[in-house]
Amino acid sequence: MKPTRFTAHPCRWMAAAVLAFGASSPALADTASGTLQIEAGLVAGLTLSCPKPLTFGVWFVQSADREGGLTRFRLTPNVPGALPSPNLVEGRGTSVLPGPGQGECLVTGSVAEDNTELAVSFGTSFVDLAAEAVLGLDAPGSAAGVRVENFLFRPATQGAGVPSVSAPPKIVDGQAEFAVGGELVIPNNLTAENFGGYSGSITITVTEQGL
Repeated sequence: MKPTRFTAHPCRWMAAAVLAFGASSPALADTASGTLQIEAGLVAGLTLSCPKPLTFGVWFVQSADREGGLTRFRLTPNVPGALPSPNLVEGRGTSVLPGPGQGECLVTGSVAEDNTELAVSFGTSFVDLAAEAVLGLDAPGSAAGVRVENFLFRPATQGAGVPSVSAPPKIVDGQAEFAVGGELVIPNNLTAENFGGYSGSITITVTEQGL
């Protein structure tokens, strides 16, 4: 007896092939996109400004040779907002109006803890003043070699008592203040061309200590 041959209908083979193909196909990759917000902010770091200039006022001095030679006038700073201490330490001369006044500087933008001390330094030990129309006076025809030297500073009061000259300013609530003085030196043997206004500037640097 011959075995019975099984003959599949062509449609059944096609269905099997289709099912096998579908099972082996990889899934299609899906994609998505979105936006990420990026932010940054900038604020000023430690900043030093000196809104009040150091002024030695106007001086009445004789021309030619003066008794005692050059004139040296010291302006010792007080705490900011107070009056400085003027003192004629050498030579002759008379202070007239407008009078002297201490310079005052403000440090802001510190993130250091309260009572952090600041080191104060001056860019040079002296400044030669240039002829310029200031303090109600015209610029002199010829500069006389007037200079400022021996700069001094005194910090703002914190707690009881007045801080000493050159005591380090201390940060409080992100800021500190100090006043600046120095010595004005007027040379001897002035001529008529030397009388008038004088001006200059100096760089001051403050540095937070212990950080």
